[in-house]
Amino acid sequence: MKNILFTLALLASLACNTQKQEIVYYEGGEVKSKVNYVDGKKQGEYIEYYENGEVKQKGNYVDGIRQGEYIWGINNGEVGAKGIYVDGKIQGEYIEYYESGAVRKKENSVDGQLQEVIEYYENGEIKEIKNYKDGELISSLVTEYYESGGVLFKSKVNYVDGKRQGDGKRQGEHIGYYESGEVKSKLNYVDGQLQGESIGYFKSGGVKFKLNYVDDKLQGESIEYYENGEVKQKGNFVDDLAQGESILYYENGEIIEIKNYKDGELIEN
Repeated sequence: MKNILFTLALLASLACNTQKQEIVYYEGGEVKSKVNYVDGKKQGEYIEYYENGEVKQKGNYVDGIRQGEYIWGINNGEVGAKGIYVDGKIQGEYIEYYESGAVRKKENSVDGQLQEVIEYYENGEIKEIKNYKDGELISSLVTEYYESGGVLFKSKVNYVDGKRQGDGKRQGEHIGYYESGEVKSKLNYVDGQLQGESIGYFKSGGVKFKLNYVDDKLQGESIEYYENGEVKQKGNFVDDLAQGESILYYENGEIIEIKNYKDGELIEN
């Protein structure tokens, strides 16, 4: 009697756990996708194919929710992207690739919320780094390069509520580089306009000039230096126009000449 009851219970359990495999085909007869269902939910491996037979995406489901590694393919057979899912949310590192196999992008997520995104040129150089808080973009650091591969400049862009500030105009610090890699200049932008101190550098690292900007116009003292650190020239600006004395110095500190300006015009002595 006990055996009969156990058998009936097993049959009832199997009847409740209905299983089926779904296979979808292209019009030409090639398999498009394969997936198993248990009680109407995706279960186990899911595979989708390109018409040429290469894998388009492949992953695993538990009770209809993505779990574990998920792979997106390129129709040439190479991996286009891959990431890890935990309870249906991306967790940790997600990577996208160029067709050559080089890394195009790396994303880091916690519980499906982005924390950082790094984009790469195909040669492996970093193109842009984006930072997120609670899944919302807060800043990005953009890098451009010389044709030789050296960094041309790095520029930071700030975001509020996920929107770029200043209608897409430059924001924050903008760092320029010599082709050999040394810092060439440091500038600051607000809504696309130069603001505050701008500093230029020699390849040796010494300061080449110091300027001050207000709303994209030169204001106040400007100083140019020799590479040995001695002052080369001093002047003053008001609303982008030279005003007052402009003094030119020899490298030993002695004065070469003094010129006077009014509203950008040289005043004859």
